[in-house]
Amino acid sequence: MQPVVVKAFPGATEALAAERFAADVVVATRLGYAVASRTWDGTSLTVVYELREPRAEGLSGQAPGELAGSNAIANRERAEANAKANAQRALTNEQATRERAAANTRVG
Repeated sequence: MQPVVVKAFPGATEALAAERFAADVVVATRLGYAVASRTWDGTSLTVVYELREPRAEGLSGQAPGELAGSNAIANRERAEANAKANAQRALTNEQATRERAAANTRVG
């Protein structure tokens, strides 16, 4: 495994890119990676993952409580990203509805 992995998640908005990232971070966490940094440049969310130091018993030897903790963190990050994406979608839909209504009023 590579000690550092850099991934880009393109999106029209940061929230949409974060939604793609949320699905990926679950897999990365299960493979033993942790997020080292996240950067939004206006078109893409770039994430740097770092491989966590394996213990003597290895990642597969983690106690169930430790695995549950990793999964809980990944689930929380995914839920936060989904909430942001849903809020962004709601705002975008609201704005589009207002624009359509205004256009219909001008035409009719």
